[in-house]
Amino acid sequence: MTSVLVSATSRLIVTALFFLSGFSALIYQTVWQRLLGLFGGSDTVSASLVVSAFLAGLGIGSLAAGLFADRLTRRHALLLFALVEILIGAYAAISIPLFHDVLLGMLIELSRSRALTFAAAFVALLVPTVLMGLSLPLLARALVSDIDKAAGRISVLYGINTLGAGIGALVAGLWLIGSFGYWPAVLWGAACNGLVGLGALAVNEDRVGAGRVVRLGPAQRFGEPPRSEEHTSELQSH
Repeated sequence: MTSVLVSATSRLIVTALFFLSGFSALIYQTVWQRLLGLFGGSDTVSASLVVSAFLAGLGIGSLAAGLFADRLTRRHALLLFALVEILIGAYAAISIPLFHDVLLGMLIELSRSRALTFAAAFVALLVPTVLMGLSLPLLARALVSDIDKAAGRISVLYGINTLGAGIGALVAGLWLIGSFGYWPAVLWGAACNGLVGLGALAVNEDRVGAGRVVRLGPAQRFGEPPRSEEHTSELQSH
């Protein structure tokens, strides 16, 4: 019973953390789109190029995760999800000076060409957006153990993440950027990603600790070595 409660609590915590992941992602998109608008222009075509580059990175990350996520154990998938979130926050923390010094400085001449504007935006956004694309498949692998419940749980994860994204875009556009500026806004998002990553690591450690509880099964005979829950859960996680 205890392990069931731990598992349910872990799913609830990680789902809440995924809300923050979506929240931070749209803070980044709002800030980066405005900064890249200074590079490529603020007209409709330039804005569309930036959004296209952002979505292309998300798609690449999601496709890449689909190639290997199913081969991970649930514990390793959650560990990799935590690492991905921390890396997103780390990139975001350096993104403002990077965009300002490189795109708006050394590469400003590229903005004369639509094709080069898209290429520059795509390269600038490739690392964080691919990492963002990895997050949902990894988290789905970590939290879904029963294929019959997969659709429902993945739908909840996607819905919670999208809700966080919508609120993040609203907060960034209406208050955060105007009140604090681009870099502090991005640092708020980076702090959210750091919290998500550390929270996922903590949940992962709790699951490992719960997995080490020794439980004697009803069919175990006297003198037989006890089977740990860790061994059982590891088998179930494949």
